[in-house]
Amino acid sequence: MKRITVARALKLKNELAGEVKELASLISQHNSHAEDTTVKFEVGQLFLDLLTAQAKLVSVKTAIQKANGSSSHTRSY
Repeated sequence: MKRITVARALKLKNELAGEVKELASLISQHNSHAEDTTVKFEVGQLFLDLLTAQAKLVSVKTAIQKANGSSSHTRSY
């Protein structure tokens, strides 16, 4: 992954989270249909796109976590 600012990474994370949500919604809406209706979306391809988007989201979130410091570092208030 190329180097980007934390602010840009957070924006990318939000975009990917929105994409994941949208793909999951489309899959849910178009998962089943009557045999005689035309198919607007290929659910199998949507599912593959969802898996790809989820993997990218995990990668970005991991990079953000690393940029912000180790996960074992906690704050006391």
